[in-house]
Amino acid sequence: MLDPTVAVFDIRLSANDTETDSSKRRAVWEVVRRAHAQGIPLVVGSDLPPPRSVGEKQPLYAEMELLVDKVGLAPLDVVTAATRNNAVALGIEESHGTLEPGKAADIVVISSDPTIGFPREEEITLVIKSGRIVSRRNGGGQ
Repeated sequence: MLDPTVAVFDIRLSANDTETDSSKRRAVWEVVRRAHAQGIPLVVGSDLPPPRSVGEKQPLYAEMELLVDKVGLAPLDVVTAATRNNAVALGIEESHGTLEPGKAADIVVISSDPTIGFPREEEITLVIKSGRIVSRRNGGGQ
């Protein structure tokens, strides 16, 4: 499995924004695109620190956006990489990674269709962890 951490490359190589760095960023995206096309399973991870301020993107979400927006993966492939493939990589696929009876109910509910386009972070309306609502947005309370 490949954990490309494209967000790390994107941040480091966009700091100077030179043509060489832009070329390196495109090369990273192309390697990931080719690996996926050849059937290498992708997982979603990040080596970035958690956000330091409100409004700053969560590292895993930034990673997923780049996989869709820059690498060119289908949104549903990225969701699969972040859920099922991550569970397989961690060896916890019997209890996590897909929505099935008897598995942990860790769910993010969004207000859009991820098969059409990758949802933006602000479209997250509900977060459920171990079967309990831990966060509501868009007018909902705890």
